[in-house]
Amino acid sequence: MTESISPDDSPGQAYFTQEESALFAIADMGQKAVSFRDSEVGRLMTGYALQEIESHARKLLDCDAGDTKTIMHHQQKAGAARLFLQFVEEAISSGDVAYAQLTSIEE
Repeated sequence: MTESISPDDSPGQAYFTQEESALFAIADMGQKAVSFRDSEVGRLMTGYALQEIESHARKLLDCDAGDTKTIMHHQQKAGAARLFLQFVEEAISSGDVAYAQLTSIEE
């Protein structure tokens, strides 16, 4: 997503449908997710999440196969970190799709 799009960018169109308004909101959130991911805090949190995933994956390798409580603990910790990364990427992807839909509407 390289360009910003907002309802104000289309002077020839005074009113927007609910769908178009929703697409603008999703595209905007996608841009904010990119800004977050690329920010110092976003990079730090991404690094923490990746370290968390790697740390718990290593700990799983050393677990006793019968220790289901410990296995579940490490799976849940790694899974939560992985979900954080997925949510950020899904927000970006949804924004890209919304942006593409808005661009096709304007054409």
